Amino acid sequence: MIVVFRGEDMAWGTSYSYDSWLSKLAAVGGNFIRVWMASWGFAIEWQETGLGNYTARLGDAWLLDHVFGVCEQKGIVIQLCLNDFVRISPVCYPS
Repeated sequence: MIVVFRGEDMAWGTSYSYDSWLSKLAAVGGNFIRVWMASWGFAIEWQETGLGNYTARLGDAWLLDHVFGVCEQKGIVIQLCLNDFVRISPVCYPS
């Protein structure tokens, strides 16, 4: 069986944004999204939090859980990117 994924990157919104975006995507036959655990998005641990301290980012963790739940309800597959390219990009952070 061949599975065809139709979707897009979905980044940096609120729970209301994701509810709307995922409903619209599912309505037109979309079944795939990619989200990043970037520092400005879903990352639950970063430089300002310290290792193992997630209290400052519980809202981001909740939102990521919410997105997974909505995707499960709508039959949408998620590709979760654990890191972004920004830290290694000579364009974003030139030496």
